Amino acid sequence: MSTALRNQEPVLPDPDETLTAEIVRLETATETMMAYIGYLNTQIHSEDDQLNPNQAKIQALQLQKNVLLEERRAISSDTPDLIAKALYIYAPIVKAIYKSHG
Repeated sequence: MSTALRNQEPVLPDPDETLTAEIVRLETATETMMAYIGYLNTQIHSEDDQLNPNQAKIQALQLQKNVLLEERRAISSDTPDLIAKALYIYAPIVKAIYKSHG
């Protein structure tokens, strides 16, 4: 290894920029979860308003909503797994929902 490389100072990320990125990811994940919860809630009420509501559908939607509500309560900057789940699992679902509804 050359002397120039050994003597070179490491380039560290700006702590404020890193913190800002974390905050943005957390806020985006939280908003995504809330949008999905809202969609599920709308679907539950819509199905419940039908003349012959499909109880299995309502139950499945409520189960998914309950999972999301628990995750929403648990999400924080200390739960990168939940942030990743919201960004990489739920966000594409929410995006598809918005796209299909104009």
